[in-house]
Amino acid sequence: WTPASFPRAEESGKGCTLFEHYAPDFNVVHELMQKHAHASQAVKEYVGQQVESDHLRDNATSAVRTPHKIESKVLSYVREMIVVRKAALWREFQGLDAQGDYYITPFQWTKACSAAIGSAFPWDGLMSKLCSREMHPTTGDIQYVKFLARYTVRFDTKSRMYAGWQDKVLVITFGRFVQKGLDFQQTLNTIDPDSKGTVDAAGMQRALQRVGANVTESQAVLLLRSVCLAVGESPAASQVTVMEFLTILAAMFSSERKKEVTSQTCWVPKVLPWLGDQMVTSGMSIVDVFRTIDEDSSGYLEFAEVEAFLLRMLDPGEFEHQVEESLRVWASSGTKRGLEPDFTKYTNQERLRQMCEYISIAKPDAITLLEFMTAFAQHPGTEHLQRELMEQICVTLHENKVALMHALRKYDKQQTGLVTKQDFLDALSKLNAVLGLAKAGAPLSDAQTQELCENLTWENAGGEPVIRYEEFIQSFKFVDLEASKQKGTVMVRGLTHIGEYQL
Repeated sequence: WTPASFPRAEESGKGCTLFEHYAPDFNVVHELMQKHAHASQAVKEYVGQQVESDHLRDNATSAVRTPHKIESKVLSYVREMIVVRKAALWREFQGLDAQGDYYITPFQWTKACSAAIGSAFPWDGLMSKLCSREMHPTTGDIQYVKFLARYTVRFDTKSRMYAGWQDKVLVITFGRFVQKGLDFQQTLNTIDPDSKGTVDAAGMQRALQRVGANVTESQAVLLLRSVCLAVGESPAASQVTVMEFLTILAAMFSSERKKEVTSQTCWVPKVLPWLGDQMVTSGMSIVDVFRTIDEDSSGYLEFAEVEAFLLRMLDPGEFEHQVEESLRVWASSGTKRGLEPDFTKYTNQERLRQMCEYISIAKPDAITLLEFMTAFAQHPGTEHLQRELMEQICVTLHENKVALMHALRKYDKQQTGLVTKQDFLDALSKLNAVLGLAKAGAPLSDAQTQELCENLTWENAGGEPVIRYEEFIQSFKFVDLEASKQKGTVMVRGLTHIGEYQL
């Protein structure tokens, strides 16, 4: 930083000290005003100063008074911008990646960051602080996929009231596809109606719209990028094969199955990966296995077909061992939700029938291609793909939280921090529409806004569906996943605080 960074200070020949003041949330201000309504102005000013002092003491980095802390605030801001401008950064990196190996040189990295985020930042100096772990040990080149995945948005609320809403919203992207119960050919026709064998971002968007799982244009582009990355395609690829798309999509959402286990099927989830490995050991893809089992070419797998195939293929003793081990794990984990595992000695065929009943969702006595792939398709490295898709929704909410908060407070006349579900939906839908006009495409689909509101709603004492909008909107935080890995657990006054102190 040079004096030129602070023109007014340079003109006067004096130094420059920066201060950041803290204003509490409106609900805190409201409580203070009520508590001290009859106090003198001097008392009110003193209370306000104490609230600010307490906050600055507890959050020392908020008081920007030294070069070190200025740098810390700049780094924090740049990390936020990496997440907010991630799509633009990806396009810049992709354009500079001539080899298609997801590596770029340090010079290319600074050039891309300057173009996507801004040239005013000292990128050469920031590089070692932002992506030292993503540099190749020999060449010094930067693996930009890992760099982009490192910075994200995390939803963190102290009350844990809305924990898990991301997973519930995410399920609609794929769950509705599965629930359609399409046979083999119908599934392929939905993805690839022209029988080209490949699908691009627009094709993915249309395919998901046909089954009621609406995604936006930007989310479809993100989904294509994620599939290309997972299957090892060039970052510049504009399409993938239909089977690659289905396989990765199934693997991405395999953990989001919402069918509840019973005492008889609680062993199934843990054994499914092992069964999947057994089926594809011969080099066949999971789709090839489906075709082999479907002896009558009906496009569905009858339970009897699956049972007969697996009984011929599996080692009976090893399968029994896998089932028993899974039951023991379930029993030792505290009998989740009060569900006691059924240790009855069933035959292997009976166990396989239990497995089929667990896998089947859309039809009572058959398994569709998507259900089969969701159960058995495995593809390492797809965990972060869910996070990227959800990140786009979180960034939209966080980046526009001021506008959204302003709109919701107009509904919240008493400033309680609560609004009705319909009020929240109206405000979010209007914001989404405005963003759609400004960015040539709404960031959230109507289905996603509806699902979001459904999963944030709870009933107040009067039985009215309401949403704690202030708590929800203020719970988004930008995080550096590499930094969070270094955090540990410390004992303080006999209480365990996790992730609050760096060791």
